[in-house]
Amino acid sequence: MMQMQFDLTTLRNQPNVTVSVTVDDLREFARVLLNEFSAEQKERVEQEKHDQITLSTAQVRERLGVKNTTLWRWAKIGYLKPLKVGMRNLYRLGDVERIESGKGGRK
Repeated sequence: MMQMQFDLTTLRNQPNVTVSVTVDDLREFARVLLNEFSAEQKERVEQEKHDQITLSTAQVRERLGVKNTTLWRWAKIGYLKPLKVGMRNLYRLGDVERIESGKGGRK
C-alpha cells in the first residue's frame, strides 16, 4: 500500500480534483478507522466505569491523610464534592485520584 499524505485544505480549494484509491486501500482505511474508533470507545467505557467507583469518607480520609473538617471545607469550596447517599457521603474515585496526582478535584 502506498502511503501519501497531503493537505486537505488544498483539495477543498480545487473542486475538480479526483482522488483514486484501490479497493484494498479503502478496506485498509476502513479497518484502521474502525479499530481506532473501537479503542476510543473501549477507553471511554473503562473511564466511565472507573468514575462510578466511590469511596467512603473513612477511605478518603485515609488515602488523602486529611480530617473530616478538611473534607467538609473542600465540599464547601467545590474542591472535592461528595455524593450524598442517604446520610452518607461518598466520593468518586477519579476525583480523589486527581487530588492525589496534584491536578485538583472535580473537573
